[in-house]
Amino acid sequence: MNPNITLDIMRENPEKKWNYDLICVNPGITWDIIEANPQIRWDYCQVCRNPRITFENMRNNSTKLNYIPYLLINSMKEEKRTFLERKYKEHSYREFLPELVLTVLHPKNFSKFYEWGHIDNEY
Repeated sequence: MNPNITLDIMRENPEKKWNYDLICVNPGITWDIIEANPQIRWDYCQVCRNPRITFENMRNNSTKLNYIPYLLINSMKEEKRTFLERKYKEHSYREFLPELVLTVLHPKNFSKFYEWGHIDNEY
C-alpha cells in the first residue's frame, strides 16, 4: 500500500482498477475524505483499520465504524481501547446473555440447582 496515493490521484486515473479494501486502510485517506465522498463504496470494516481514523471519528460515527476486531488492531490510544472494550462487552452481553439465561433456567437444568442446594425442595 502506497501512503502517497490520494483521492486526487485516483480521480486522475479512473482507468486503473483501484483496490478499495486497500484504499480504505491507506493513511492518505482521512475521515473527512470519506465523508466528503459518499458516492464511493467505502468498506467500513476496512476503514476501521485506517490509522488516520480517530477516536472522535469512531465515537461520532459508531453506526459505520463499528467493526470491533479491526478497530482493536488499529493503532490506538488507551482511551480508544477502553471505549472499544466497553462496547465489546455491551455487545457481547446483549447478544449472549438472553441465550445464557434461557439455557441455565431451562426446566431440564433445575435438578442441578436442587443438587447444588441453590433451590429449596419446598418449592
